[in-house]
Amino acid sequence: MMRYRKLGRTTVDVGVVGLGAEHLEYVSRDTVISVVNEALAQGVNYIDLFMASPGVRDNFGVVLKNKRHSVMIAGHLGSAFKNGQYYRTRDSAVCEKF
Repeated sequence: MMRYRKLGRTTVDVGVVGLGAEHLEYVSRDTVISVVNEALAQGVNYIDLFMASPGVRDNFGVVLKNKRHSVMIAGHLGSAFKNGQYYRTRDSAVCEKF
């Protein structure tokens, strides 16, 4: 059974185990759906999703549709994607695209 703790100084409860999503970047949508659904079924409600590539966002969008209210997603500000490569930026116009 998942144990939960307050996230920092917030009132939000997150599981003591979260899902790091880097290993799901280059797998099929079906695999992403399967892994994320199993994690949610086990009580995971915190997902670290740093990747900015459109395919990753689309896959997670599909699996989290109608579940978004119950999941905390940790995004990485300044993570951008261009020509198949990740890069860091502090340009707010670039960040707003994502």
